[in-house]
Amino acid sequence: MNPTNDDATLEELYADICRIVSRIPMIGGGGDTIGRVCRRLGIRKESALTRRGLRRLHVRLPELSKKLLYVFDRARSRHQEQWTVCDTIGYIWIMLCADAVLCHDLVSARGCLLAKVLYVADMLTPSVVRVLLSLLVRNGDDATRSGVLSALPYILDKWSPWKSHQDSDEMLLITLCHCIGVDTLSAESRSPREVPVSFVAKVALDALENPDSRTSYDLVIHAIPLLVSCAQTCPPEERETRTRILDFLAVLLHSRDVALRCVAVWVFCGLPAVERKSTFGHLSPGGTVELVDYSELLQWDPPPAHERASIQTYTAMLHKLLWELSHDGDLYQFGVGMAHVLLNGPFIYNEDHLPYPKKGALSGLDVWYSLLPGAVQVLKGREDPSHLNMADVLALKHLVITGQPDAAANYAREVLQRNSEHTYAYVILSEHSEDREEALQAARKGLGLAHLTVYLQKRLHVCAIQLSLAKAQRLLLQSGPSDWQRREAGCDGLETVQKYMRAYVTTTPGDTRDLLHTMDLSVVHLCIRQGEEYTPEQLEDRLNPFIERTKLTTHILESSGYKITEGSMRAGRRDLVHHFSRGYNKWAKFVELFDEIDEENRAFREESDSDGSADSVHSREDVPRAEGGDSHRSNDEAYARWWEPENEPTLASLLRGPLRCSCHGSEDGPRALYPGLAVLRACSSCSRRTAMVRRTCSRCKDTWYCDAQCQRAHWPEHRMVCRYRE
Repeated sequence: MNPTNDDATLEELYADICRIVSRIPMIGGGGDTIGRVCRRLGIRKESALTRRGLRRLHVRLPELSKKLLYVFDRARSRHQEQWTVCDTIGYIWIMLCADAVLCHDLVSARGCLLAKVLYVADMLTPSVVRVLLSLLVRNGDDATRSGVLSALPYILDKWSPWKSHQDSDEMLLITLCHCIGVDTLSAESRSPREVPVSFVAKVALDALENPDSRTSYDLVIHAIPLLVSCAQTCPPEERETRTRILDFLAVLLHSRDVALRCVAVWVFCGLPAVERKSTFGHLSPGGTVELVDYSELLQWDPPPAHERASIQTYTAMLHKLLWELSHDGDLYQFGVGMAHVLLNGPFIYNEDHLPYPKKGALSGLDVWYSLLPGAVQVLKGREDPSHLNMADVLALKHLVITGQPDAAANYAREVLQRNSEHTYAYVILSEHSEDREEALQAARKGLGLAHLTVYLQKRLHVCAIQLSLAKAQRLLLQSGPSDWQRREAGCDGLETVQKYMRAYVTTTPGDTRDLLHTMDLSVVHLCIRQGEEYTPEQLEDRLNPFIERTKLTTHILESSGYKITEGSMRAGRRDLVHHFSRGYNKWAKFVELFDEIDEENRAFREESDSDGSADSVHSREDVPRAEGGDSHRSNDEAYARWWEPENEPTLASLLRGPLRCSCHGSEDGPRALYPGLAVLRACSSCSRRTAMVRRTCSRCKDTWYCDAQCQRAHWPEHRMVCRYRE
C-alpha cells in the first residue's frame, strides 16, 4: 500500500532530523543540534524558552506533538543506532513540559509520551530522563505520577542517575516528593515497596550534608517532606536510618519560621511507638488518669487547697445528701445541695466504699444520679431564676453522667439562650460540644464571667488551653509562607494559650489530674512559640520546671490510688527534645542557612510588579496585622471550621502549607522549573505554571489566572486578601 502524503511528510521529517543529529554530535554541540532540529520542526529554540514563544506553541501543539512522537517512535525502533535522536526529542519535550498545560496535553496525547519514555528510559541519556521525569510529575496528574513511581525502581536498578550529575540528587528528590499523594506513595506516607525508605532517606540526608548541594533551595524544600514521610514509615529494624532522620527533623525547632517549628512538633507527637517497650498507653495524646484504689484516696490527709481535699470534701457532701434524703425524702434540699456540689468541687462517688441506706426515697434505687430528674422538677416548680439555674445544673449533669454528650451540649445552648451568664452551661458546652470552635468560644466567654467558682474556672481554663493550642497548631500547619492572615491567627492563638497557661499553672495544686496533660501542652507550646531561641542546654533548663512538676504530680497521684497512662504527646515531646539535643550541632547552621534562602525563594513577601520583583518584604516573624476591627473576632469567623476532619493535618496537606515548594506557588512569582527553561508564572487558582497565565485582578494587582473560570473559582478565597490589602 502506498504511503499517504502525511506519512511521507513525517518520514521526510524523520530522515532530516537523523541527518542533522549525525552531522553535529550532541556532546559539545548539543545546543546547536537542538536548535537546528527545532527549526526543522518549524519552531525557534529561543521561542520555546520564553513565555511569549510558548504561548504561540499552544495553538500548534497537536501538530507538533504528532511530529515529535513519530520521530521518537521511528528512532526508538532502530534500537541503538538512533538513541541520540531520541535524546534530542527528549530535550525538546523538556522545553515544552516546562509549561503545565503543554505538558498535560503531551502526556495525554495519542501515543502516550510517558509510556514511550519509560519503556526506553534506561537507554536514554540520564540527564534527559532525570529532568523530564521531574517535570512530568510536577505538571502531570496522579496517573502520570503513579506511572513514574512504578517505573522508577527499574530505572534506578539499571543505572545510577543520582551519581551521574551534580544535581541528580535534586531531580530525584523533586520527583519523589511530587509523587506524595498518589496511590503508590499515599498521603498517609506509605512509600512504594520497590523504593526503600532507607534509600530515600540516605539520598536526602547525604545531599543535605553536602556543602555543595545544601544551598540548593529546591533540593532542601523537597527533601524535608520526604524525610517526614520516611520518619513515619521507617521500619523498626532501620534504627540508624530513623535516628538520622529524627536528628534532622528535630532541629527544625531552630527555624525562625513558626509554622516549620509546628511541623517538627507534629511529626514527633504523631510518630508510632517504634522504640518503646509497649505501644499500650499511647492510645491517646493526653494519656489517662484513672482511680483504681478508692480506699487509698480516702486515707490521705492532703492540704486544704489540693484537689484530693476537694474530692474528699465534696464526695462526703454527696454522701451526706443521700443519707439525709433516705431519711426525710426531701428532693428540694437534695437538689439545692447537689447543685452546690456540682458548682464548687470534684467528687468521685463509689457506693462500695461509701454505701447509703436504700430505704425511703432511695428504696429500689440503682444509681444515685437517677434522683437528678426528680430534683430538677422540684426545683423548676419554684419558678424563680435562681432555682431554675440550679435545675439546669442538675439536668446538664444528668445528661453527661448518663452518656449523652450531644444532648448535654444542645441543652447547654438552650440554657445560654435563656441565661447568658450560666457558668455551668458554659463548662458543659466547652467540654462536650462537637463543634470545637463553639467549645472554644464557650470557654473564653465563661472565663470572662465575674461570679465563676474556682472549680469551674479551672475546668474552663483546661478547655481553653487545649482548644486554643489545637486551633493554633491546626492553623499554622495549614499556613503557607504568604498566608499572612492564617499565620496571624495561629500566632495570636499561641499568645492566648500563654495567657491561659499562666493563669492556670500558677494557681493549680500539684495533685490536679488535668495538670499532667497541661504540662505536656506547655512543653509543646513553648517549643512552637520560642523553639528558635534556645540551644539544647537552654531548652533543657527552660523545660526542666515543667518536667519536674510532671514527675511530682505523677508521684502524688500514683501514691493516692491513681493509675497513670502516658499519652503519645508526652512520649513525642520527650523524643523531640532528645533528638534536638543530638542533632543541634550538626544541623543548626544548616537550618539558619535554609531560613535565609527560603525567604529569598518563597513568598514571605508581597509582590506588586509584573516581573516579580519584591517591593515589600515581610519577615517570617513580622506577621501583618489587620487594620481596624477586632482581629480575634475576624479570625474566629474566618477559621471557625478548623476542627473539622477535612482540616486534619496530613503530609499531603503540609505540602500545601508550610512545606509548600515553589513549583506551583503563584505568590512566589515567575520562575523556571529547571535552569534554562522558560520563566513562567503559576495560576493563583489551579496552580498550573503556564504561559497562558495572565494577571487579571484589577483590585490588588497580585493574582494570576489561566482564564475567567479560574478567576471565578478563586474569588471567594481571594476577596478576603483583596480587602485585607486595601
